Amino acid sequence: MAKREEGNRCTARIDDSQTCMAIEKNPTTLASSLYFRILAPVIPIIMLMVILGGTVFSFGLRTVSHYANERILDDLERSSRELYNICDTVLQTLLLDGFADTEAEIRVRKGNVLGKIEEYAHAHSLQVLVLESKRNKILLQQTVLPPQKIIADTEAESDRPFVKIGYEDVDYYAHQFNFELWDWRIIILRDGRAYEAFASTIRQGYIAIGLILMIISVILVLYFRRVIHKPVRTIIASIQANGMPNYKGIYEFEFLSNVIREAKQKEQEKQIEISYQASHDELTGLINRREFERCLQSALHDIRTQHGTHTILYMDLDQFKIVNDTCGHHAGDILLQQLTRVLKEKLRQNDILARLGGDEFGVLLRNCPAEPALNVAESLRQTASEFRFAWNDKLFSVGVSIGLLTFSDDELSLNEILSIVDGACYLAKEKGRNRIHVCHPDDGELSERKSQMGWVAKISNALEENRMVLFKQTIAPLQLSQQKIIHFEVLLRMLDEEGKLLPPSFFLPAAERYNLMTRIDFWVIKTAFSYYRDFCTDPAVAYTCSINLSGATVGDERLIAYIREQFQAYGISPAGICFEITETAAIANLDRAVTLMQDLQQIGCRFALDDFGSGMSSFGYLKKLPINYIKIDGSFVKDMLHDRIDRAMVEAINNIGHVMGIQTIAEFVEDEKTMIALQEMNVNFAQGYGIGKPEPLYNLPEQMMEMHG
Repeated sequence: MAKREEGNRCTARIDDSQTCMAIEKNPTTLASSLYFRILAPVIPIIMLMVILGGTVFSFGLRTVSHYANERILDDLERSSRELYNICDTVLQTLLLDGFADTEAEIRVRKGNVLGKIEEYAHAHSLQVLVLESKRNKILLQQTVLPPQKIIADTEAESDRPFVKIGYEDVDYYAHQFNFELWDWRIIILRDGRAYEAFASTIRQGYIAIGLILMIISVILVLYFRRVIHKPVRTIIASIQANGMPNYKGIYEFEFLSNVIREAKQKEQEKQIEISYQASHDELTGLINRREFERCLQSALHDIRTQHGTHTILYMDLDQFKIVNDTCGHHAGDILLQQLTRVLKEKLRQNDILARLGGDEFGVLLRNCPAEPALNVAESLRQTASEFRFAWNDKLFSVGVSIGLLTFSDDELSLNEILSIVDGACYLAKEKGRNRIHVCHPDDGELSERKSQMGWVAKISNALEENRMVLFKQTIAPLQLSQQKIIHFEVLLRMLDEEGKLLPPSFFLPAAERYNLMTRIDFWVIKTAFSYYRDFCTDPAVAYTCSINLSGATVGDERLIAYIREQFQAYGISPAGICFEITETAAIANLDRAVTLMQDLQQIGCRFALDDFGSGMSSFGYLKKLPINYIKIDGSFVKDMLHDRIDRAMVEAINNIGHVMGIQTIAEFVEDEKTMIALQEMNVNFAQGYGIGKPEPLYNLPEQMMEMHG
């Protein structure tokens, strides 16, 4: 039972994961680790005994010295007391015998006392020196040491209990006392060699104890080495040979062997689990994007060696956000799990289905040409379209947009394949959702989308590097009553990396498609406000600055707060700012557009409806929008002198605007004849190359110099 408990204590210190890592990496390291962990409770005991032995040895040496000093002091003090008593006793005896105190009798008494001192010193192996204290006159000298050395050393160390005097390689111990009656100073000396045997005996005893303790420590080390070393080496050899420990013998090490084996098995299971988690989606159990890319890379490698044909499908669920917004993300998770099981049933055993993102999936069809792959994609699309998800008495249907790419060579890289098929998926969405877009080498739509994606980085860099440029174009009043108005519209341009000026048609389509318009519009608002503050300063002139807002910006909830912040920051009057919204953007965000117009009109801003007349129901929506200006679509204005229908449309829009109290602005006015005709129709303002070409809002050369300087 004792062995079992000791074994449990030893093995309990072995951490499973650390032990298995050592087994995998280096068995020699494992040996060292096991030795250290098993010997951990033993090493402190051995170290304690070694320290104890050394302490006993050191303490013994100090004790020997201490005991010797005490013994010397005791002997010297005892001898001094006995000599003093001898002197006193002899003196008392002489007094009782009736000696008179004549000088001769005193000398006899002193002689008798000195004789007794000499006898005592001889009997007790002492040396003695008797002096008259005042004159240091020697009365008795029984020493081998010169009296002057004795006197000098004892006077120099008079405050010590005894004095050690070295003479001719021999130590002598001296002690002195006074006989007050005759003012004698009596110094006794004892040969230090008399104490050597005593000190040696004590010293040998302590040395013996220290050696015994150190021998016991060595025996313990040898014992534990014999008991532990062989089993541990056997376990290590088993690991090196078989990958698993296998030991039969001492119970503790059988237990240790089993613990290590179980630890390694647990570690292997843990590694498998970690590997699975790293390569699979936790919600659906499908492989994740990283593992899917690894499989796709493997397929590309197979093409180089085996010349196969593979197809990849990129799928994005339609209307999935409705489920999340309506029922919550838990419902969305359940939908994904159910739909995953349905889709897997439509695939071959060696096809790979992966979850690439929130509602995005990928399928790798190995050794599958384009035509059968299209059939598989159609089957998946139809399955998703027919799938119904029930949640809390609500029924939802989802579709799927699919991009399909077949590849049989390694000209395309992994990232290029994923980028192409992802673009194809979004083209399928843009064309109406719930459909398949098959990629072809000469796919013009895909090339256009890829080109637009390239503009995203360029636009972002231009905003970061202050390479966006504002131009202004005059909106001229046509009626005499409005001649003191300076009205202009700010227009956007961009400078490329070489400083070349790019028109908005180059980059705005990409900005609209990839949700960059709000960021651009916010920059335009801030820059235009700064210009208005610095240059529109004549109090006799009514300045109006028109700023375009995209449909995405109209729908942004931050817009009103941002505009208010800019008014406060630049300190300009809201009455000088007119925001332009296209008819299409206003209709697409009708409720939001109405709210925005009403909120900003309350603080003094004005609104213009741009490109009016291009929509199918323009006049019907006009009554719902609280606008100040109508900008007549330029497609009617530019040919109105030659086309009666265009002229009639311009007249109709102008008349209806005036009836509703809305001023009108004609776009695309290219010549003076058109301007005169508009003036006769009573149109309020005109804008176009016939009025004035766009010009930089700021000094463009300086702006470019600052950018490149």
